[in-house]
Amino acid sequence: MTRLLHSLVLLGAMSWLAAAMPVVAQEVAPTMDDGLAAFGAKNYTQAFEVFEALSQGGDARATFYLSLLYAKGYGVEPDSSRALQYLKQAAEAGDPLAQYNLGNRYNRHGELGYDPGLAAAWWEKAAKQGLALAQHNLGSLYALGQGVDQDLDKARYWYRLAIENGSEKSAAALDELDRLSAKPASGAVAPAATGPQPQTVVVTPAWIDAHAGNSFTVQLAAVRERQDVERLLARHGWQREMLIYHIGAGGNSFWGLGYGVFDNASSARTAIAELPEKLRAAKPWPRSLGDIRKRLAP
Repeated sequence: MTRLLHSLVLLGAMSWLAAAMPVVAQEVAPTMDDGLAAFGAKNYTQAFEVFEALSQGGDARATFYLSLLYAKGYGVEPDSSRALQYLKQAAEAGDPLAQYNLGNRYNRHGELGYDPGLAAAWWEKAAKQGLALAQHNLGSLYALGQGVDQDLDKARYWYRLAIENGSEKSAAALDELDRLSAKPASGAVAPAATGPQPQTVVVTPAWIDAHAGNSFTVQLAAVRERQDVERLLARHGWQREMLIYHIGAGGNSFWGLGYGVFDNASSARTAIAELPEKLRAAKPWPRSLGDIRKRLAP
């Protein structure tokens, strides 16, 4: 009986000690979802810590997001050299978004130089992983014969894959390609095959977030109605990607039309010389994607 009482007292004391001891939480390693949640909430310092830890562990997607943070100066001091270093590292490690963005860098006049052949090579790597953006761009290069030999069958192939992955602009591009390359009726003279125009992007926050925030476009117009922008778009031939964006200013909203994407304002100013004389006379000006991002209307 004495032993039983002693055991009960001992068990009670041990239970009290266990309850009184502080509970030490086991540290949980951060995940990509944690980093994306912090990035989406604009808690860029936390996002940087998560992405850096994951990148050091070999996560290519985290390395890609590190390149965005350094390019935009989110949570860190902006550093274009380090941004490019991380972008190349992520692309070489196989991340399709990084491969797509690196292709974008080679497809414009910037620090890497204009090289559509390298743009095609990187877009093809991303396209083969199912990225619709890259599939569409690769289709356009084949349609236009830029950086690759013109091949309308390959253009259709990549456009169709992009359509299967949800790209509406690829459906429009494929229709235009088929219209331009359709055989003429008997006795008619075939029009010159010019291929589709460079792609037009309706700018969204996500699209800008996939580019360096300190990139520039050349703003050609800002008008009240979108149809006026589309008329201007249809009136001329263009050498570069065209941007349509809806922005708010002073309680009003406008539709803007941008020409190309450039690494800096100086490159954008140089490209103004490519525009038709009437457009140059309207005084187009370099505008940063970061500024457009701040003013995008819902």
